[in-house]
Amino acid sequence: MREMSTSVGNYSSDLDSIGRLVGADESSSVRGYLRCYQKMFEDFVDRGARVGILGANGAEKLAAALGAWRPDLRVTLLHLGGSCLDEDLVGRCRSVQVVAVDRVEDAESFLISKGDWDVLVEAGRNLRHEKRFAFSSLFWSLREGGLYFVEDLHAVSVPALCDSEEPDVLEEIFSLVDDRRRILDDRKLRGSRAELSESIGFAHIEGTLAVVQKRFRHLMKVSEDTLSSPEVKERLGEWSPVVLFRREAERFVSRAVYWSNVPGYRERYPEAFDVPPLEVRRYEDVDVYPRQVVVRGNVFLPETFRLFRKKYLSNSRLRDAGPLFARGPSIPPRRLEGDFFYLDSEFIDTYGHTTTELLGRVWGFDLARESQPGLRVLVSSSRGCGLEDLRPWVPRFLEAAGIPADRIEVFNGPVAVERLFSCTPMFSNLGYVAPGIVDVWSRVTDALAADGRAGTKSAVEFGDRIFVARPEGYVRKCRNAAEVESLFRRSGFDVVHPEMFDLSDQARLFRSASVVAGYGGSGLINSLMSRPGITRIIIAPETYNAINEALIASALGGKSYYFYCDAEIPHPVSGWSQQAFGSPFTFDFKRDGEALRSVIEDV
Repeated sequence: MREMSTSVGNYSSDLDSIGRLVGADESSSVRGYLRCYQKMFEDFVDRGARVGILGANGAEKLAAALGAWRPDLRVTLLHLGGSCLDEDLVGRCRSVQVVAVDRVEDAESFLISKGDWDVLVEAGRNLRHEKRFAFSSLFWSLREGGLYFVEDLHAVSVPALCDSEEPDVLEEIFSLVDDRRRILDDRKLRGSRAELSESIGFAHIEGTLAVVQKRFRHLMKVSEDTLSSPEVKERLGEWSPVVLFRREAERFVSRAVYWSNVPGYRERYPEAFDVPPLEVRRYEDVDVYPRQVVVRGNVFLPETFRLFRKKYLSNSRLRDAGPLFARGPSIPPRRLEGDFFYLDSEFIDTYGHTTTELLGRVWGFDLARESQPGLRVLVSSSRGCGLEDLRPWVPRFLEAAGIPADRIEVFNGPVAVERLFSCTPMFSNLGYVAPGIVDVWSRVTDALAADGRAGTKSAVEFGDRIFVARPEGYVRKCRNAAEVESLFRRSGFDVVHPEMFDLSDQARLFRSASVVAGYGGSGLINSLMSRPGITRIIIAPETYNAINEALIASALGGKSYYFYCDAEIPHPVSGWSQQAFGSPFTFDFKRDGEALRSVIEDV
C-alpha cells in the first residue's frame, strides 16, 4: 500500500451541487446518490467522523465532494489498484487521504488496523463476489451505529460482472433482514451469518443505493501470534503491552516414542513443535470478564483465546462475528484496585482444563512479581468472590506453584484493572508444549506430595503400575470397562480413581508410578505429575482427538501406546461435534486384545 495526503477546499452546503461541480457519478447528473448521502450523514454522522471509501475509477470524486461539503470529515479513499486516479483533484483536498490497495482483502486489513469507522462506502461496479465479500468482511470495522453504503446495485445484473452463482449483495441483505429465523445453530453460520443478521439495525434501499446501519460494538480478536503484527500494533497504538520478559521462539522435538493401533493419526502425537516466543507482558487499563475474556480498547486480547493457534479464534463466552471479530461485552465493569497476574480459564471448573492451562501459565508469575512485589492472581468463579467459591483443586495447585491463598483474587463479574500482567502459555492443547514446563510440573508435584495432607488411601499402598479408571456417569464411557480393567488387574495393575484422593495423594500416586494406563481424558492428565520417561497406555474412542496426553509425554519422554476404539457417535463427515468427542465406546478384544496383552507384557 502507498499513502498520499491530499487537500480540499469548501464549495457549498449542498453535497449534490459539489458533486456535479467535481463530476462525481453519485451526483444527480448520473446516479443521484448524493441527496441520500447528505440526508443520512446529517442524521447519523457526527463531526470529525471517519469515512472509508472503497472504489476504483471516479471514486476520488465522491471523496473530494464529501471532503469539500464537510471539511470536518476524515475521508480515506481505498483506491483499487490498476484504475485511473485524478491526482490533481485529490491534491486539492486536505481532508482526503488516498491509500492504494490491490484487493478487497487489502482494504479489510487497512480498515482493521485503524480501528472503528463511522461510515464505509463500497463505491463502483465491483464484481458480484467482491460486493458480497466486501459487505460481509468490511461491515465489522464499523462502530456501533455506523453506516455501510453499497453503490451500483444494478451492477449485479451486468453479465461481465456476474462472476458467481451465489446470491448478490442485495439478495443477501434482504435475506439477512427478512428471515433471521432460518439461521442454523452451526458454528460457521453462528459466527459469520447469524451475527451479521442480528447486527443489522436497518437496511434502506434508494434506487440502486443501499444503506445498512450496524448494531452492536464488535472487537477484533487478537492471538499470541498476531499481537506483534503491524495491523494489531497500529490498532492498539499506545495501548500496546509492555514486554517485561521474552524468550525467543524455538523448535522443540518430542522426547516421546508413540505407537498406535490405528494408522493415520500422526497429527495427534506430533514429532516436533514450533514453540512461540514466550513473553511476560503488562497491560494498562484492561477490562476483564469471567471465564477468560480480556478487553483492551477495541480488541479482545490474546489472553481470551486458549486455542490461539486455530485459524478461527473462539471462546464459548463470545458471540462470534467470523474469524476476526466478536461482539463486544455490554455490561460495564466495576473498578478493581491493585495489580494482578491473569490466570483465569474459560473452563475454570473443569479439572483437566485448569490443570493444563493454569499450570501452563504460572511460570510467568515469579517474573512479573519481580517488577510488582504486591502482585496478586486473578481467577473467576460463577459462584461468588470468595476462595471457597473456587473448585478446591484451583487454590491447591496455585499454592503448590508458590502462590498463597492471600494472593488470590476471585471475581464473578466484569472488572476494570489498572494493570494486568500475563504470559504466553507453555502448554497449549492442539498447539505445542514448551520444554521448560517440566520444571513447573516437577515443582508443583513436589510441593503437593510434601504437604502432608492425605485422602482415603495413601499412594504408598499402590504399586508402580496403575490403571486410571473414569468416574461413573462421565462422558467417554467404556461399555466393557469391567473386562478391560480385569485384564489390567490380572497383569499387576492397580485400578485407581484419582478424583477420590486428595491432591497430595494423587501427586504421590503418579510420581511413584513407572507405567500409567487408562482411558483418555482428564484422569490421565495427572501423568504430568509423573517422573520423566514413564510408559503410558491410552484407551479411547477414535473420536477423542485431544492431544493432552501426547503433549505431556512429549515433554516428559517415554513410550506411549494408543488403542483407539470404534465410537458409537462418529464425528460429522466434515466437522467436529462435542457428542462424538465424548462418545461411548467398546474395546474390541477380538481385534486388539492380543496387541494390548503383548504391550502389557512388554512394559
